[in-house]
Amino acid sequence: DIFTIVVFGKRMTFMSGPDAQDAFCKPSDDELSQQEAYRFSVPLFGEGIVYDADLPKRKAQFKMVTNSLHTSAVANYVPFMLEEADLFFSDWPKEGTIDIYKAFSDLIIRTASRCLMGPEVRGEMFKEVSELYATLDKGCTPISFFAPYLPIPQHLARDKARRRMCAVFQRIMDHRKAKGIVGNDALQVFMDAQYADGSKNTASEVAGLMICLLFAGQHTSSVTSSWTGLYM
Repeated sequence: DIFTIVVFGKRMTFMSGPDAQDAFCKPSDDELSQQEAYRFSVPLFGEGIVYDADLPKRKAQFKMVTNSLHTSAVANYVPFMLEEADLFFSDWPKEGTIDIYKAFSDLIIRTASRCLMGPEVRGEMFKEVSELYATLDKGCTPISFFAPYLPIPQHLARDKARRRMCAVFQRIMDHRKAKGIVGNDALQVFMDAQYADGSKNTASEVAGLMICLLFAGQHTSSVTSSWTGLYM
């Protein structure tokens, strides 16, 4: 059920079956380190974000993400999801062939940008942000697990895209604060959240949490939607 091999100097342990996976999922952070396994995500999410944060800060950030997807928050997102779905499918022809995974991936990023990032991104910056997300996604390669800072083209493009993503959220945050705008989205949750010491997230940390949230849901939602569409 469990075996370990060495790949490029790293010990990789494979766990197969419910008993083995149970032994992996139940231990505390004192027994198994999430940080060690997810070091490859640091240049993607950013310094001090999730797996680069100490345990108290990481728990606080997980709570922020949970709050942004709380039942009451998701209920507020439903009308936006329906509107995005109606707009998306209204462009479909009555018959023809389509790549259903690609189509639903596109729909998911549209709903995510509207519900999580807010109307500024969906209305004015959607193309830019979706392209930046795609670049970030391509910057997470198998080699990234072993050498996340190796200066390969995908990593260099990833780093540039993350800097641009931070600039995008900085502009939105500055605009909202200057105009006294309070958004009904995950971005606002991250902007308003406070740590135990009273500090708030910087633009870089907000961008990192948004990227983390997108990566957590984009692929799984796209796959689930695609299977649902195929069965329909």
